[in-house]
Amino acid sequence: MNRVRLLGLVLLLASLLPALALYTRPWPEGSALAFFSDPVTGLWSYAGWDPSPRGSIEARGLPGEVLVVYDGHGVPYIFASNERAAFYAFGYIQACSRLWQMDVLRRLAEGRLSELLGEPAYELDRYMVMIGLPRAAEGSLKLVENLASNGDSNAMAALDAVNMFSRGVNECIYQLRGSGRLPLEYRVLGVEPEPWRPLDTFAVAKLLDYMLAYSSDDLAWGLLAGSRSYILALHVDYARWLHENGVEIIRDPEKALETSRGLGLPEGWAGDPPLARPGSSTIASWRLRLDLLREALRAQLRLEARVRQEVSRLLPLATGFSNNWIVSGEASETGKPLLANDPHLKLTAPPIWFEARLHSPGGLDVYGVTLPGLPFILIGRTPTVAFGYTNSFIDVTDYYFYKWNGGRYLYRGQWLEPRWGNETIRVRTPTGVVERVVRVGETVHGRLVEARLGNNTYLLAVRSTVLMPSPAAVWAYLVNHARSLRDFMLAQRYFYGPIQNTVVATSDGETAYLPVGLVPVRTNLPRVVVEAPNGSMELVNTGFLPFNGSRGEGEWKGFIPFNMVPRLVNPKGFLATANNMISIAFTGDPGYYLQWGFMDGYRWRRITGLLSSILREKGGLTTEDMIRVQLDTTSIAAGELLKPLIPALREAAANQTEERLVDMLAAWLRDPVMSPERAEPSIAYTLLLSLHRLVWGNAAREAGIPLDTWEVAGHVARLEYIEYMLKTRRGHWYLEKLTGGKTVEELAAESLRETVETLSSLYHTSNPEAWKWGKIHMVLAKHVLGDKLEWLNLGPAPAPGGPYTVNVAPMLGPGEPVTAGPSTRFIADMAHEGGLIVLPGGESGAPLSPRYRDQFPLWLRGRYHAFTLAGSSGEVPGATATLEMKRPGSR
Repeated sequence: MNRVRLLGLVLLLASLLPALALYTRPWPEGSALAFFSDPVTGLWSYAGWDPSPRGSIEARGLPGEVLVVYDGHGVPYIFASNERAAFYAFGYIQACSRLWQMDVLRRLAEGRLSELLGEPAYELDRYMVMIGLPRAAEGSLKLVENLASNGDSNAMAALDAVNMFSRGVNECIYQLRGSGRLPLEYRVLGVEPEPWRPLDTFAVAKLLDYMLAYSSDDLAWGLLAGSRSYILALHVDYARWLHENGVEIIRDPEKALETSRGLGLPEGWAGDPPLARPGSSTIASWRLRLDLLREALRAQLRLEARVRQEVSRLLPLATGFSNNWIVSGEASETGKPLLANDPHLKLTAPPIWFEARLHSPGGLDVYGVTLPGLPFILIGRTPTVAFGYTNSFIDVTDYYFYKWNGGRYLYRGQWLEPRWGNETIRVRTPTGVVERVVRVGETVHGRLVEARLGNNTYLLAVRSTVLMPSPAAVWAYLVNHARSLRDFMLAQRYFYGPIQNTVVATSDGETAYLPVGLVPVRTNLPRVVVEAPNGSMELVNTGFLPFNGSRGEGEWKGFIPFNMVPRLVNPKGFLATANNMISIAFTGDPGYYLQWGFMDGYRWRRITGLLSSILREKGGLTTEDMIRVQLDTTSIAAGELLKPLIPALREAAANQTEERLVDMLAAWLRDPVMSPERAEPSIAYTLLLSLHRLVWGNAAREAGIPLDTWEVAGHVARLEYIEYMLKTRRGHWYLEKLTGGKTVEELAAESLRETVETLSSLYHTSNPEAWKWGKIHMVLAKHVLGDKLEWLNLGPAPAPGGPYTVNVAPMLGPGEPVTAGPSTRFIADMAHEGGLIVLPGGESGAPLSPRYRDQFPLWLRGRYHAFTLAGSSGEVPGATATLEMKRPGSR
């Protein structure tokens, strides 16, 4: 046993028990102590153990034969004699590598964490049960089963794949239990995993929906607009400014709609959700009074914030940002398309993605990453089709408030009783499992969510596509078999959400941008009159604010037909998305499209600018250029916002330290690269943060919302508004309103003072040259138990980039860890049967395995490893080990 492993075991022995006590106090001491003291099958036997199965095994119920070949990073290449065996083997391999992570994922979605972790998980379980996420998972399974029973062959095949995957997971659980090698977490807790059910896979898929599309932005907008209505006008004017400057994905919406209509796609979605037509919405004659909702919205927002914080603590998967882009064959050096994708999510140890290749005769051949617990590749490629995603932030979650009379709510002139029911949550205790009954309610609009503020309790209903049954399993199955762009588009009939900006590239030279998913069309929409520079502005609430459910506002009429979702096919040159505005033509139209929310456009501006520049310089883009763009750390935000402030900062500088700081910043802004070795990024970041708080602080305080969360600072009170306010005459009006009449010079002076104070305190020196970015900007990928057991985390390590760079690395404040970033980097060159990929961690979930962290150094240094879809009989470059899987008794 080498010294590193011995040290790891000693640390584990010293600290694992009290850390787990955080979740399970107390736990059965006998089983835990036996685990630590057993020299054969206890803790000490895990030293350096890699749970990835190798050699030759017999697997019960395996419907064929399988050869698994591991590459140099432990990535499994699964070669199966048939498709059913491939999915069985994928379940087996995933479980042997990531069983604990899979278990936490399913239980989180099903409201069953308390069965495993005890009392500390109860409130989280109660919330998931209250909003109905477990019921949505059950409904999704039933929906696919109904499609299959009605003759949908795609649903039949997807359901069979999920069933075979579940059998493979359970065979691994059976073998791990028999060998005494269950993951460490189970051994210490003294519990064993339950069998995996097909329902668990649907629950994990719904959890991904929740993390990406279940938004509380409407509540924050309602609170801000309730105290300062002009903030809604600011958003509209800002969106127009973005459109005038070309910061949108679809520049010609009519062409995009014409393209969709001309593709000959079906009108309806699989599963037949109701359809709506353009113009089917009506506008109500009344106006919304947001000021009457203050306490209810504040209570609800605080509840949602607490839940997301708890989810992030147990499973850091909170929604983030993403980049993707496609390059047409005419713009690439090889004459074939290129595709790049780097989804930005919270960083975890092990990573939230699991990497693999699945191959079998008859059409299954795919490489990429999936969420542990799912049998299908979500980001990756087949031999002929590559696919990647970014979040669109199209609004699919609505909140409804009511007038109450006792236990009844008013709805269109009638007093109605909510539909009440009981759900049971099982909570693990020192003496056994106890059952608690949770009362859940539902109105005509959706599930009731109970939020408390002080001594008062408030009830709001929530409706979301996240809480609808979804046949997404069928979509994923078909995508993994796609051989053409049309195959891919038809698969999306089964994709309800979360609505994604999808990019696709094919080996025959086609590319496409497909923003797809169920877009609700609302009706009976109230008007909102808000203060604006010219006096007032009247807006129609299309879903970006809570609705008055008693008046029947915001009723879901249906969804945009599948063949009327705008698409771009074979765009010239390249096309990129980075969570920015899709198109102003689709913003706020009550009859057709809805996109009020989106992210700052800085990453998109840099990506498109870089690609344009490289293309002009070289005439053709390459894989190396894709790498360069993914790793870019130039801050457009710093350049656009701070350059105009340099004269005011110079004027405000009151001593040599401040003068030196401004001189350094002015020189750096000629090429604002967020490098760990430089001090200027620390200065720029802290200045921007201070400026942001000075501009938005009063409004946030009045509204009673937290400005120091990405849900508010990144989605609602965003930084790019300030650029608009600084650069336009109309924007200056909003700046004065938000700041109480402060001038730009006054804001610059205050930001400069705060920056010097903050950084001098943080670095313990007033010398600006010593404020190196890498000393405070440290990336940290956290384990579920990482707060107590820091050695289970990956990092901390100096990180390049910042919150608005292409290679994103956000932090909430100076000195806070960077806990979000590219959760994978993926590049596909359609001239070859392969590409490049990297994870911020490793394939294994076993902390003492060499595969737990082996890709993390690559990811930090901006390196990748190659993958291939060439070969169909076990040929894998750099292979390190194999596993043969056979049925019992076969030779």
